[in-house]
Amino acid sequence: MSRQILSTYVPDRPPTWTEVGIAVLVVGMIAPSFVVRELLWSAVAVGFVLFALAVGPVANTSFGRRVGDWFRAIGLSGRTTVIVLFIGLVAVVAGTLPDLMMLLADVAYGGLAALVLYTTLHLLVAGEISGWRSDADDTE
Repeated sequence: MSRQILSTYVPDRPPTWTEVGIAVLVVGMIAPSFVVRELLWSAVAVGFVLFALAVGPVANTSFGRRVGDWFRAIGLSGRTTVIVLFIGLVAVVAGTLPDLMMLLADVAYGGLAALVLYTTLHLLVAGEISGWRSDADDTE
């Protein structure tokens, strides 16, 4: 896939150190799970595909842009409320339906892997991390 095609799916700016750091932390967080317990690989694949579609092609549709605009428009307190409600929902599901929670965890592992791939592609397309350039680019 060419850089021009990929550039339509990533932001028009280099990734930040925070984004790259989170991707590295996610790899460190999910890698042990692949060794510690048996995963339902079909659920991991579903999560990977769903998240990859959500952050790429779907995010570039009018619906995806509306959702992103809404999420930014609700402000910090609104985003915090949405995230806290989601965490509460996950806690309720984990406590009442542990088998479903294991399935959702496998879907989430796939989603996290897709987000790491997305950050990697963003970094490759941008060629730099925000605030840092390789010496090869400093030919001013």
